Amino acid sequence: MTLEEAALALTTASQELTQAEATLAAAQDNITAKARAKNEAERVLNALLAGNGSPEPPPETFAERKAAMRDAIDRRVAVAKDAGITLGGMPIPTTADAQQDITSSVSYFQLDTQAQSGTVKLGGVYVTLPRATVFAISLAVGRYVAACLANAAALDGAALAADDDTELDAIDIEAGWPARVVT
Repeated sequence: MTLEEAALALTTASQELTQAEATLAAAQDNITAKARAKNEAERVLNALLAGNGSPEPPPETFAERKAAMRDAIDRRVAVAKDAGITLGGMPIPTTADAQQDITSSVSYFQLDTQAQSGTVKLGGVYVTLPRATVFAISLAVGRYVAACLANAAALDGAALAADDDTELDAIDIEAGWPARVVT
C-alpha cells in the first residue's frame, strides 16, 4: 500500500469514526434523558399511589444540574480526544488504541537508536514511517490530547465553582476545544 492510499484509507476511516462517535454521544445523551424521565415518572406514580404527593415534578436541584453538567463535560472530552487530528494534511487518529500504538513506536525508537523507520497502525492501516515522522506524530497527538484534557479541567472547574444557576448556565461546554488541524 502506498502512502497516498494509506492516507486516503485513513481519512475515510477517521471520518466514519468521527460520525460514529457523534452518534454515540447523542445516544448517550438520549439514554440519560430517558433514564431521568423514567425515574421522574416512577416518582410521580409512587406519590400518586401513596396518596401523599403531587403529580407535579419537583424542579431539578442545582446539585443535580451541576452533576449533569459535569457528566456532559466528561462525554464531550471523550468525543474530543477520540476525534483525531490532521497533521501536515495526513489524518491521525487519537483514540486510546492509536495513542498506545504511537507510544509503543516511540518507545521502540528510544530503545533502538539505530532504527530509522518503524511501522505504525494509523486508522486501521499499517504504514512504515521515518523515525522523525513518528516523533512528530507522537508530539502532535500528545499536545492535542493534553489540550483536550486541559479544556475539560477548566470546564469542570467552572462547573464545580458555580454557585448558582446563572453561573452554571454561563458555561459553554462546546468552547475551548483545540483545533484538529495541526501544522
